[in-house]
Amino acid sequence: MSCMLRIPEGFEPDEVSKDALDLELARSGVWIAEVSNADFGDTPKQVADAVAFLSLHCESLRGLPPGSCLDFGIAARDVAAQTEYFPAELLRLAGGLGLDLVVTIYEVD
Repeated sequence: MSCMLRIPEGFEPDEVSKDALDLELARSGVWIAEVSNADFGDTPKQVADAVAFLSLHCESLRGLPPGSCLDFGIAARDVAAQTEYFPAELLRLAGGLGLDLVVTIYEVD
C-alpha cells in the first residue's frame, strides 16, 4: 500500500462514497483507501495509479474535508538528494478536489 487516500477523523462518508472508494476506518479515526499498491520504489506507477483513481472517483471525492490527502509512500534512496516528480495532471486533479499531497519516506531493506 504505497499510495493512500487519507481523510481526517470526523468525516462521515455516505454509503455510496464508502463503497465506491472502498474506504476503511483506521484505528486513529482516519478514513483510508488504497490508491496504489505499487512498490515503494516505483513512484511513476504510484503517480499513474493516483491519476487513474482520481479520474475514476472524482464525483465521490468532491466535498472531502480540509486535511484530506494523497500520501505517497516512497523508499529512501542512498543518494545526496532525493527528488520525486509529480506531473501537472496529478496536481490539477488533486488540487481540483482540495487534496493535499504528502510524501512519506520509508527506510526499505
